[in-house]
Amino acid sequence: MPARGTYNAHYAMNRYYPAFLLLALTLAALGESHFAHAQDRHIYWIGAIQAEETRGNTIFRYAPDTGALDTLVQAKDLGPDEQRYLYYLTVDTLHRHIYWTDSGGTFPNGDLYLSSIMRASLDGDNPELFLGPGACGTFASPQDIELDLVAGVVYWGEASNCHDVALSRTELDNPSQLVTLPVNDNYSVSGIALDIRNQMIYWTNYDWENQIPAGILRAPLTDTVSDEYVVTGRVSDIALAHTLSKVYWIVCTRSRCNIRRANLDGTEVEEVIVSEAPGDNPDMNNYDSALAIDNKGQKIYWTQPSEGTIRRANLDGTEMELLLSGLVVPGSIALSFGGVSTAVESVEEILDPVELHGFYPNPVEDSAIFEFALTAPTYVTLEIYDQLGRRVEVLASRTYPHGHSSVAWHPTGHSNGVYFFRLISSDNRPKTIPLVLRR
Repeated sequence: MPARGTYNAHYAMNRYYPAFLLLALTLAALGESHFAHAQDRHIYWIGAIQAEETRGNTIFRYAPDTGALDTLVQAKDLGPDEQRYLYYLTVDTLHRHIYWTDSGGTFPNGDLYLSSIMRASLDGDNPELFLGPGACGTFASPQDIELDLVAGVVYWGEASNCHDVALSRTELDNPSQLVTLPVNDNYSVSGIALDIRNQMIYWTNYDWENQIPAGILRAPLTDTVSDEYVVTGRVSDIALAHTLSKVYWIVCTRSRCNIRRANLDGTEVEEVIVSEAPGDNPDMNNYDSALAIDNKGQKIYWTQPSEGTIRRANLDGTEMELLLSGLVVPGSIALSFGGVSTAVESVEEILDPVELHGFYPNPVEDSAIFEFALTAPTYVTLEIYDQLGRRVEVLASRTYPHGHSSVAWHPTGHSNGVYFFRLISSDNRPKTIPLVLRR
């Protein structure tokens, strides 16, 4: 037997399909940022503008659908004239920020500090210090940075020789709550990937003193980090293909880079991309090469500083293509496709926090009850639209707890006709169902 309200919803959909289609087209055309940003597709990376540069000091953004290229953040605009570099970046389109690790700058009083985590809007506006300085009076060269938007946590690694902490995390809305994840002395973490499905963190160990084998390690997302090696050998960067349950990594010499993959436990290693020739500048350091995975589009994207390129291919390495060339030392890369970062896209496939149970009665006479359930506390907006796509009422806009919730609609002052109930959660995935008001 269909769930309560299901038959009536289907009846309304069929009878008023032209109106429903009109609403869909109208919502797609609305100028509200919530809907417009759902169509954004951007590639972000750190590189430089001047050809003589050997390290990244600028954040760029490229829209592959339109060819638009933007310069978002330049180190020279962040502080005084001292040499300043940007290391790794990640994108949080849920809260509309880019985060990056930074070699340092100055406090408002003019005092110099070394190493920090910075953030700005997605357009590069309003850059600000998010966190820093850290251990040893500074962050000891902060490296890769990744976001767990389900838990609201940011993770980053450090290249450190002054303490035995190379992984740290803090809350996005409370950066003072710093937690260090102890690992063996002399670890230097240069790459991080999060497996939200299995609650694991993967990271690369880059040991300058050769006291510990280099490679990829993993551990549960807890306060204690284990020493479980998944892969051994020098690794420049890592990424996870959640749909395939594979870990990808990039292995570079000074002149060329290859990409490999394996199961999440390190078994069944495969060569995915094999460089056919060295880059145009064999003297350029390629160890800052980075990769990112579009889990929905089933593509790998990677940078190669010596070539000055960004390339992409299918997850099995086929159909490799040159996406951008003529770049200066492109390094860390992040993807934001369809309004959410690739890290969030992988979470979408794992966890839909909202289950819309339906509404009753339908047709509506004096009132209707909308029922939904949440797998975790979630910010939810509940709206009513008319058949022309105009929002006529906001029923609620707040955080609801885990579990079942219901909201009543009393259509006072509304005329008879077709309306649409729209639920928008913080994961940026709206749910819409039609209803009929008939009194």
